[in-house]
Amino acid sequence: MTFSFGEGRPADGANRLCKLEVPRRKEPRMITTFSCKSAFTSPSLHVWRRDGTLVTNLRHQGEQAGWFKFILRTPRPQEIHFKLFEEGAPPIWEQHDRFLAMPAADEPGVWFMHGSSRVIDRDPSARGFDRVRVHLVTAGKYKNGSLYLWTPRRDGRTIPLVQEEETLWGAEVDLSGEERNVFNFVFLDANGQAEAWPANRTWCSGDGREIWTHSEAPEISRRKLERKNLTVHYRHDLGSDHPAKMHIWQEGYGFQQDIPATGAGAEGWESFSADIYSGVTYGFMFRNEQVPGESEWERPSARRYRSIEADAELWTFDGHPRLFSAKPAPAPVEVRIAEKDPSLPIEAPDALEVRIGDARAPLPQSFWNRQGEVWRLSTYPDVETLFRFRWGELSEKKYHRLRLAGGVSPATQHVVLGRGPLLSEKPPQLFADPPFVIRRPGAYEEEGMLRFVLHSPWSSRVRLRGEWMAADEALDLRSTKDGAYWWGQVPVTRIKGNLPPEFGGDYHSSKYRFELNDTRNPLSEEGRFVQDPAAGWVENSSAAASSLLVNHGRYQWKSTAWRRPGWEYLIVYQLHGSRFTSRHGNGVSPLQQVALEVGESAGYLRSLGATALLLLPVNEFAGDRSWGYDPSFFYAVEESYGGPQALKELVDLCHQNGMAVLLDVVFNHAGTVDNILWQTARDSFFDGDTRWGSLINFDHPQCRHFFEQNLLYWMNDYRIDGFRFDHTKTIIEGGNASYDYIRSPGSGGGWEFLHALRAGAKGADPQCLFVAEHLPNEPKVTNYGGPMDSQWGDDFHDRLVGLCKGEDQISRFGEAVRFNMPPTCQQWFNITLYPESHDEVGNVNDRIANVGGFGRGLRLNKVAAAATLIGRGIPMWFMGAESGETAQFQFGAEDTLDLDRYRDDANAARLRDWWKAMVGLRRGNPKLQGPAPVAVHYLEKGVLAFSRGNGAEFFTILNFNDYPLTRNLASMNLPPGEYRELWNSTWPAFQVEFEDEHGNGGRDARLHGGWKVNVPDNGVVVLERV
Repeated sequence: MTFSFGEGRPADGANRLCKLEVPRRKEPRMITTFSCKSAFTSPSLHVWRRDGTLVTNLRHQGEQAGWFKFILRTPRPQEIHFKLFEEGAPPIWEQHDRFLAMPAADEPGVWFMHGSSRVIDRDPSARGFDRVRVHLVTAGKYKNGSLYLWTPRRDGRTIPLVQEEETLWGAEVDLSGEERNVFNFVFLDANGQAEAWPANRTWCSGDGREIWTHSEAPEISRRKLERKNLTVHYRHDLGSDHPAKMHIWQEGYGFQQDIPATGAGAEGWESFSADIYSGVTYGFMFRNEQVPGESEWERPSARRYRSIEADAELWTFDGHPRLFSAKPAPAPVEVRIAEKDPSLPIEAPDALEVRIGDARAPLPQSFWNRQGEVWRLSTYPDVETLFRFRWGELSEKKYHRLRLAGGVSPATQHVVLGRGPLLSEKPPQLFADPPFVIRRPGAYEEEGMLRFVLHSPWSSRVRLRGEWMAADEALDLRSTKDGAYWWGQVPVTRIKGNLPPEFGGDYHSSKYRFELNDTRNPLSEEGRFVQDPAAGWVENSSAAASSLLVNHGRYQWKSTAWRRPGWEYLIVYQLHGSRFTSRHGNGVSPLQQVALEVGESAGYLRSLGATALLLLPVNEFAGDRSWGYDPSFFYAVEESYGGPQALKELVDLCHQNGMAVLLDVVFNHAGTVDNILWQTARDSFFDGDTRWGSLINFDHPQCRHFFEQNLLYWMNDYRIDGFRFDHTKTIIEGGNASYDYIRSPGSGGGWEFLHALRAGAKGADPQCLFVAEHLPNEPKVTNYGGPMDSQWGDDFHDRLVGLCKGEDQISRFGEAVRFNMPPTCQQWFNITLYPESHDEVGNVNDRIANVGGFGRGLRLNKVAAAATLIGRGIPMWFMGAESGETAQFQFGAEDTLDLDRYRDDANAARLRDWWKAMVGLRRGNPKLQGPAPVAVHYLEKGVLAFSRGNGAEFFTILNFNDYPLTRNLASMNLPPGEYRELWNSTWPAFQVEFEDEHGNGGRDARLHGGWKVNVPDNGVVVLERV
């Protein structure tokens, strides 16, 4: 097998990621179109694979001629399951699951009907019929019954059945409208009782004018159903004193039967005979009643399904679903022990245990023997054979697996004791500790070497293949003696010297990948190429792609004087890397677009005054669009965002302009598509399941090391200033089966996991900020002894939005404003205050400007800004809020903010000026920054007054009502002393939506407790002690 790398490399090796470079394209995705007729008003489609590598929800792309269309983009469309649901609280799910095997077309399309499990692979609208004849085979249950026909949005109707033969009934069905192309139908008995819902059928025009079906069976045939004989020969090794019975059933129907053997042959074979209908799918498996406990039945994985058109004779094995049309014959395989995992207590094995699939008993000893160093076993072709070595009462934990291809002479297999996968050749020495301390997983330069480190504890061999090598060349990695890591190293000079001239003497962007086990072994299915799970850069997320080396030393940082700031400095602006702006054209990557808005003198972000950017996750993900919370690679910067260079340029420009950069990280689960950790070491990295994907295995040492080093990697190589951790409650409650977001609990250890991350990051720099998304808020997470510094103020946000919607939440909002004070919270930074975040404006449209509605929304936006920026805590808001954005941040969309419209719109400009005023008030003001206390002085319906500062230097009045107020300041508990009106949201510079000014004399007037204050409707007044 050759290792091909392709062409198309940029000419200038030193500037491969210049600003105008178009990023490498994502792997081409196969597009599967789903078309359905649904009873739901606006259906969505849930799509998944049983192995967990895909779980997603698709929104429909519109309705045409009664068909809703859904688009799935994936590199591997085979074995897809899907079902309809309608979003809501709770969502409404249909009953039917559907299954789609690998389509033959390059861009396949499928059609289906709500209410039936059938999947149609041709457009049923291509032709139509005015009449169809339906025949029903039934033993009598539906005698004198009727056929019920319907489409999802059309009332159903019944057609009486007419007897044709003793067990055959029929109906002539006249069709009209959409029925001429497709309809659902089911049979009713004489009392009007319908078949069970799994039997719901769909007829389409491709089935023709005449069809046959069987009661309680969803299949439709174009040929008459007749009884045929099925003979099954079954082999098991439970012993002749444990005879088997064949259990046969019709899925979704009351028919099931246990059939005793008609005869027993040699070598454990028994024979069974049953008369069944042609064209109908039957299931069958075997049971041995004399075997005690759970072993009485075969395991569910052995369920077999078959329909026949003529008499048939089949052979099968206990524990395996494969059916043979001729009696299989055993074939020999030679096995040699190449090496032993040092952790395995077995010294010299003395026996073999051999099984076929999930058989309940191993094959007899006659199927294996030993001659010196050679072990020989016999097995059958085209089934998976499992074997492991034994030593007295001890045995290997993992089975070795092989599959013989019929007619192929098997090669000698080499075994690494304690490791499952088989090898076709003896490997070089595998187990040795490295002459260096392993710093982290992945590829990194150290001491003139490029070091490659991979955690794949059950692999029998790992080889590195790189672009600097010949096509048939590979470097064998060695496993540490404790089995934690595979490692290898290559001199940097060798790599540079073997690369083509266009690399300019640098290894940056050269390709590499790992070969696990043996991809050339015809008897093993466990050999495969994988990317580096800790790669800093990848072509794309698919398993077939390559990882790319990153030379972090080549980037020349300009912000060398930058140091991580104190947290009182932070005013945080949250944005999505590729959804912020596109106004600089297609030749500029998304992260570089953001960088230009920071670095250019007229840049949008440069003028706002925010002192920190919080980037939604920038990790490599599968597919074309994402919020980033489905990471495939945790160390790699998403290639479509611009890759490593673009992120460094953004961070560098931010630091040059006095802005910190915080990064959102997802450490509770991994993505459901192209999950590289699942591909390389699933048992180490995952031990449960969440609503969004597989649950991280928080207490596994290599898993913990992977994520500890991940944070240090972002801190050291990208100079990230802090992190926001997604849904920390799921991390802490990972072992709790009753927690809402946990589908299958893991072993726990999340609290300790977070503390380990904290210790590593704080050891590098105590100023690195840890922010939790923790719902609902729990002070223990951020108080002394907790792993986090701050947590998003969920209650502050929810009460603020509720008030803007007109809800009576002022008392609870008052509690949220003072929540961030002792004794509840021990430090001022324990809460991050925000009026909008990606979740609240994405999952639902809770944009403040939107929920307030016309005439209120933009005004209340200013109220929210003042509450957030004058409040006690770290302030934050989501992109667009400062310009009164009303559009929902839709999941899966690709639209960006219209910054040019923001610039030209008078209301948006005045809103931004208000936000800038609030930012300017906070920045550098010790009475508002940091630990300055907050106190709530006054509450009435829709009105709240609070102060900041040890001497209540700032007194802020928020009015959520639709009418202005005049109140005596003494009644609002204004502290003693003179104040002036520092800011008013209705001053002319800030007026929006035809506001009237409700002022108090401006900054020259002096106010005290004896004065009255005018507070604008949906407005703010900020007073300052003078």
